Amino acid sequence: MPRYYFDLQSGCESLRDAQGVMARDLDQVVTEARFGIQDMHESGELIDASGWTLVIRDEQGGEVQRMAI
Repeated sequence: MPRYYFDLQSGCESLRDAQGVMARDLDQVVTEARFGIQDMHESGELIDASGWTLVIRDEQGGEVQRMAI
C-alpha cells in the first residue's frame, strides 16, 4: 500500500507530516483526512483554522489533493 502525508499550510507557514499513513488509494486517504479534520474541529484543536489548508502528498512528495480546513 502507498503512503500518504498530511501537511498543513497557511500562507508561507507549513507544518509537514513526517510519518504519513498507509492507504489503498487516494479515495481512502481523502476520507481519512475528512474525518481527521472533523475530529480536530470537534476536539477544539482547530479553533481558528481560517486560512489553513490540508495538503495530501504521495510517497514521492507530490501534491495529490488540497482541502480547505
